[in-house]
Amino acid sequence: MWRSEPWMKAEVPGTKRAAIIEKPELAAELLKQSRRMLVVCGDGVLTVLSKRSLLDYIVDVAETVNAHIATSSMAYAKIKSRLPNVTWISPMEVAQRITDPEWMGLDGKGAYKTVAFVGLPYYMTWLILTGLKNFAQSVKTISLDRFYQPNASWSLRNMNIDELEQFLEALVNKLKA
Repeated sequence: MWRSEPWMKAEVPGTKRAAIIEKPELAAELLKQSRRMLVVCGDGVLTVLSKRSLLDYIVDVAETVNAHIATSSMAYAKIKSRLPNVTWISPMEVAQRITDPEWMGLDGKGAYKTVAFVGLPYYMTWLILTGLKNFAQSVKTISLDRFYQPNASWSLRNMNIDELEQFLEALVNKLKA
């Protein structure tokens, strides 16, 4: 039960909660089906896991599904050296722009249909997802962090670091297959 409970116990997410992504296969299908995807990254992507860094997994995912990355973290230079689709922008500013129905995206090619979040502080992601859940209902949101985010459309369950790495490894393999 604890694996599907919000990490911030004092906050009440409301009656509509995120569907839990238990298997990497489901996450791969969700990401493959998403059109016009944006990945919002924070400093947490610099976390080094036992095999690779979280950043390596996220760059592989973004590259495979042709997603644009938005970040204001120290990871910007590392991402920019590997992918052309990266923009330096605050997560809060991106969230505000996503709620604007006339916004044409960071590249000017149209609104994003799916937005994934990874590496931001838990409380910041919680607030951004709450705003998007209420003011950008046509946008699907995915949390790829290791703590359940009930305000997303889909979220990973609560995991330890090793489980997260196994999940991401399988996800990248499924996306590339």
